[in-house]
Amino acid sequence: MNQLSCVIVDDEPRAIELLKDYVAQVPFLSLNSTFRDPVEALLKIKTEDIDLVFLDINMPNLTGVQLKQSLTDSTMVVFCTAYADFAVKSYELNAVDYLLKPINFDRFVKAAIKAYDQSQKKGNGGVFITENDGSPKTKERDTFFVKTGFTLTQVAIGNISVIEGMGNYVTIFLVDDGKEVALSSLKDMESELSRQNFIRVHKSYIVNLKHVLRVSSSHVELRNFQKKIPIGSSYRSTVLQLISEK
Repeated sequence: MNQLSCVIVDDEPRAIELLKDYVAQVPFLSLNSTFRDPVEALLKIKTEDIDLVFLDINMPNLTGVQLKQSLTDSTMVVFCTAYADFAVKSYELNAVDYLLKPINFDRFVKAAIKAYDQSQKKGNGGVFITENDGSPKTKERDTFFVKTGFTLTQVAIGNISVIEGMGNYVTIFLVDDGKEVALSSLKDMESELSRQNFIRVHKSYIVNLKHVLRVSSSHVELRNFQKKIPIGSSYRSTVLQLISEK
C-alpha cells in the first residue's frame, strides 16, 4: 500500500494532537509535520513532497482558504474546521473533503480513504509534471548574468541566498559567503528570477526558498546567513500567493 505524506495545519494545539492520533491509526498515512503557523506550513508543502494537508480555516495572518488557493492541484487538502459556513467554498476549491469539528474517527477515516483513492487515480503519488495551466513544465536555468562594474558576471542561481536592493544597485549574497554588487533594481531582479524558486518578502529583499531555514510572520532565516530577513507588512498578506508562483 502506497503511503500518503501528510501535514497538519491548525493553530489549536488540542486539534493538532487529535489529528496526530487519528493519522497514526491509518496505515496509509505518514505524518511529515504539524504546524500552528500557516506560513511555515506553506514553505514545507512547497519545498517537499507533501501529498495531503489536513487544514484548519480560521487562522491568524493567513486563512486555510488562502493557503489552499496557493497550492497546486497535486497537493490534496482536507479542511478541518468548526465553521460550517465554509463547506460550499471548500468544494469550489476542489478540496478532498470537509470535516466539521469536533471530528470523530470514523468520519476522519472516510476523508482519508477519499484522499487515498484520489491519489491512486492521479498516479505517481498525485504529482503532475505540468504548470498550473496544464502546459509542460519548462526547465529552469542554472545561471544568469549581472552587470558588476564594467563587466558581466555569471552567477549560479542555486548559489544565491538573498538579494538586497539599494536604489539602482543590488547586493547578491551567495551561499559560499561571497557577494556581488550589481547594477540592477530589485524589481528587475524579481522579474529575472520570476520562474525560479525566489520570493520578494520585503521592499528591500528577495530570498531563495531553497535556502530558507525558518519562516515566521515577521522574518525569514536562511541557512549560513546570520542576518534575519524582515517580512514587510505590505507583503505579509500576499506572501503565500507569491510563493505559489515560484
